[in-house]
Amino acid sequence: MKEVLLGKESLIPKKYDASVLTPISRLDSRIKCGLEDFVKNFEGKDYWTSYETSWLNEQGIPRNKILNISYSSHSKFFIESKSLKLYLYSLNNMKFNSEDAVQELIKGDLDKALKTDVDVELAAKPRQIEEDGVSLDKLEIEKVDPLPNSLVIEPDDQEAIKENLSCGLFRSLCPVTAQPDWATIYISYDGNGIKHDGKRIPGIPKNLLNFNLSWSNDSGSYANLDTTFTGEFYADNSNQNKVDSYAVSNLRLGKNFTHNDLNIGFYFGINNIFNEQYNNFV
Repeated sequence: MKEVLLGKESLIPKKYDASVLTPISRLDSRIKCGLEDFVKNFEGKDYWTSYETSWLNEQGIPRNKILNISYSSHSKFFIESKSLKLYLYSLNNMKFNSEDAVQELIKGDLDKALKTDVDVELAAKPRQIEEDGVSLDKLEIEKVDPLPNSLVIEPDDQEAIKENLSCGLFRSLCPVTAQPDWATIYISYDGNGIKHDGKRIPGIPKNLLNFNLSWSNDSGSYANLDTTFTGEFYADNSNQNKVDSYAVSNLRLGKNFTHNDLNIGFYFGINNIFNEQYNNFV
């Protein structure tokens, strides 16, 4: 394996040099992250964009386009970023008779370095970013776990749906320079819906509704029926123990009257008159 150039001082090449391209073992990187057992579950592509790819035409006049590169995430290698940048610099003073010739050279060199099929495109505009999904970026969450935690993923009440999600807040650190790298993650899935809003605070119901029915007459007699509906809630911080929704009704019967200029009242009440079984202890 070649020596990695990232994090080291390097001279900008003044002529074409494909030897600077440095492949990095994808499996070695996944082993370091403890992901080697999940490789079979991965599906996707690596996308690279260079906004200042330039070369010379046959008359020596500079030409430039946006370069889009992509290849399968199942490839044995991925390209080291600085080596790719230096390689593209090496094309700046090279003459080509067409854009197709530029694409063919870049594709051939990357195919050889990565030992996989690489898609190469020179374009006038940046690649279209998918925007039809539901963005999770603005959701408020209680806390961020320091390590990946699959227990926070919880299905909602929707079944057999198709959904596209995105998050532009994915951040990782370069293993060489420790500089942050940002990415947008796109997820498409079929099946039970996934809750977007993360964990709920224990003991706080999703819905709370109160009904009050009152009756009274001129003689001072009155009746009051009060019903409170409490939606389902979680009894623990991990949201693993759910308390089902319930409704509790309380009845009060009474009478108010005046005797010798004194205001007197009495009442009789029954709590939970329908004997609803519930648990409100968290």
